[in-house]
Amino acid sequence: MTERAPPTIVVLAAPRSGSSWLGSMLRDTGVLGVCREWLTGLVYPTFQHRFPLPPAGAANAPAFRTALHVAGATPNGASAVKIVTSTLDALPALVAQWGFGDGSSDRWIDALFPRSVVVVLRRLDEIGQALSWWRARHTGEFVRPVAGEGSWPPYDFSSLQEALRESRQHSARLESAAAGLRGRAGIRMLDVNYEDLEESPAETIRAVAALAGIELPPSWSPRSEFAKQRDETTDRLRQRFLADLAVTQPSTLQPPPEGAEFPSKPPLVPDSGEGVLALGHRRFIGGEGAHWDAIGRLQFDFLVAAGLRPNHVLLDIACGSLRGGLHFIPYLDAGNYIGLDRLVDLIILGVAEELGVERFRAKRPRFLVNGRFDLSEIPAAPDFALAQSLFTHLTNDDIARVFAALAPHAKPTTRFFATFLPRGSNDAANPESSHSRLVFRQTPEELAALAAQAGWSMRLIGDWRHPRGQHIAEFVPAAR
Repeated sequence: MTERAPPTIVVLAAPRSGSSWLGSMLRDTGVLGVCREWLTGLVYPTFQHRFPLPPAGAANAPAFRTALHVAGATPNGASAVKIVTSTLDALPALVAQWGFGDGSSDRWIDALFPRSVVVVLRRLDEIGQALSWWRARHTGEFVRPVAGEGSWPPYDFSSLQEALRESRQHSARLESAAAGLRGRAGIRMLDVNYEDLEESPAETIRAVAALAGIELPPSWSPRSEFAKQRDETTDRLRQRFLADLAVTQPSTLQPPPEGAEFPSKPPLVPDSGEGVLALGHRRFIGGEGAHWDAIGRLQFDFLVAAGLRPNHVLLDIACGSLRGGLHFIPYLDAGNYIGLDRLVDLIILGVAEELGVERFRAKRPRFLVNGRFDLSEIPAAPDFALAQSLFTHLTNDDIARVFAALAPHAKPTTRFFATFLPRGSNDAANPESSHSRLVFRQTPEELAALAAQAGWSMRLIGDWRHPRGQHIAEFVPAAR
């Protein structure tokens, strides 16, 4: 029996998210492909990394795929390629010349790489990403050799604002492409944050290898030909840019506390109040920048459209730092918002930094603090309940606890809405323990079964235009 070739490793990334660094470490293993931007030469003909192209035409599709594979292959047959969002809009029409895809959508990716491990590389620190993008565009230094020294352009606030806007556009394009690939046959997905890669590169490379079914050499350790470009100037310019943003665009980004220091590298933080203080109340829950406003407003508009009225009681499970509560609390009658979260630090910062003391006093929201989903002290039975971005961080056992905890306190008419990330057949297994900074996926069938155990019936709603591709479902008491 012929041994099956390893899958292609596809690194999908926005600019300045550490993809060159990751690609260099993949290459250095000697078994995870030669990860470079092999397709960028189709968009920019003078690009340095190219491979021999066969004549256009669908009949030459096998020759095109073979040439690309050979260019990106290590001796064990594993091949790798990096695709950056700056080329994603141009590539569909270009690869369609050889019959891959429909010429307009991202369907060419799974057509060209029918068996692949897609590594979606994000950078949570959007200010750091914007600074790096601005610097690279103005100096031409997109990578730095280990022994090299970098340069900086003169500070330019308007140019940095444009870099921040473009970085956010690239991040949104990345999420769009990743969402479209999830669940596709033959594709296995791995979500990686630059901050985690920086803290533990070996763990990331091992995860890629495991998903690809490739064994790393026994003596392997992570190495890269490139140095990280962050330096003291980065931190000084970051402080200045944040200060200028705070003056000119206070609603876009909050300034750092007076005298605050930015760490030399974004750490892997504990899943606790210490982590909240390290990352800030917005970034800890994964919603800083444009996503904070978008996701907060999305859940409010959705529930109001579903029938939420000021006289209703709303239970916000995992309310966090009030990304949604910021909208719900002013809308609801006084005392009708109930928030549950395990981290009191998030609630305190949400009230102090987002809601404001005056609205807190006027609207009298009520909060429960525990990590057991204990609702024994809930002050009123909810008409509506919401778990937004909660199941995406829980094991199935903990999701079952949520349903079981809410059931005794629900009215016959209670409507419970919860979001989740759909699980595809090729997605990596969920982590073993619930964690605020890790991603979990479920199938609708899994959720329906977990809900039924506690006496809930599920109605799948599906896509509700969540920026990160989460779907939503409604649960009602089964006897209803």
